[in-house]
Amino acid sequence: MQSGANITAVIVAFNSGDWLLRSVSACLRCAEIYEVIVCDNGSSDGCTAALAALPRVTTIHLQRNFGFSTACNIGWRRA
Repeated sequence: MQSGANITAVIVAFNSGDWLLRSVSACLRCAEIYEVIVCDNGSSDGCTAALAALPRVTTIHLQRNFGFSTACNIGWRRA
């Protein structure tokens, strides 16, 4: 764990394209964020593929779009 890092960011994604990688990269540059959990809400555009190479990122692939709040809760439980 990084010194002072104690926040987990949860990002919900659905066919987010390049915006997802930009968002996750921005979170990882923030010193207070220890990890990023991405809940892929049934995307079909492959937006999470580039995340596999990033450190401190966990991706949860959901079978279908469960909606924003349910995906947030799933990510929060993983944290």
